[in-house]
Amino acid sequence: MDLRLRTAARRGGPRGRRRDRRTRLRRPVVRRGRGSRQLRPGLAAARRHPPDHRRLRHRRHGPAHPAGHRRRHPHPRRRPPRPLPARPRRPPGGRHPRRHPRRPAGRHPRLPRRPRRRPGGPAATAADPVRRRLLAALGPAMLRLAAARTAGAHTYFVPPEHTALARTALGPDAVLAVEQAVVLDPDPARARETATAHVAVYTTYAAHQQANLRRLGFTDQDLAPAPSRRLVDALVAHGDLDAVARRVGEHLDAGADHVCLQVLTPDPAELPLPAWRELAAALLPPGAGPAS
Repeated sequence: MDLRLRTAARRGGPRGRRRDRRTRLRRPVVRRGRGSRQLRPGLAAARRHPPDHRRLRHRRHGPAHPAGHRRRHPHPRRRPPRPLPARPRRPPGGRHPRRHPRRPAGRHPRLPRRPRRRPGGPAATAADPVRRRLLAALGPAMLRLAAARTAGAHTYFVPPEHTALARTALGPDAVLAVEQAVVLDPDPARARETATAHVAVYTTYAAHQQANLRRLGFTDQDLAPAPSRRLVDALVAHGDLDAVARRVGEHLDAGADHVCLQVLTPDPAELPLPAWRELAAALLPPGAGPAS
């Protein structure tokens, strides 16, 4: 070590002393020209203790850190852990003391639970609530599931050819409710334009509807980039009341038990009350229509 550095480390001149905030040791600094050079505080601190003390410190705590920071003892003294509080026990015949009290039974009556029926168990009976439900189904697997576990199936966005296939998959006893989109407009061009806008939504975004149409024989040219005229005419009944009645008859002849009509208008926010009244007077039996 240079003599001047050793002298500064031993004596620490009046200039060049500054206090370290972390170790609280005076760090000697030797200035050379414009800059300054620091000494490691470990060198200055090691001179303050006799050799025996440094040897004992080395045995207990290891060598001093080059930066001069104190190293933690390998086995620091720790306070013994506090004992955990005793777990409150449930009093005999009572509830847990930390839980909220039970609400009055008169305000929140409990409903009886329905017994669960596992797959492969006994078939549902007519009194079972499951037999009063329909399953939305399109493919063969879902149609078979609807026949086995529910009262029937509800199909959507399908032509009469799909209704015949669905009746074969469901069997003669299951309920088959079919949705049919209609446009009551005497202008053929305007009616087909409204129907095309409705079909384009499903052929663009509904992947399950696209797969079902491909199973029925429609190709990618019928689906994209715009629905073809053949696809629109097969899915939407447009024109006058006679055209709608013919399409409803085709679904009934194919095996449908119920046909639900969805009336389409150029403005989707418009409520088609006049078209509903015309369809009810033309298709429903006498006495089954609305009162007004």
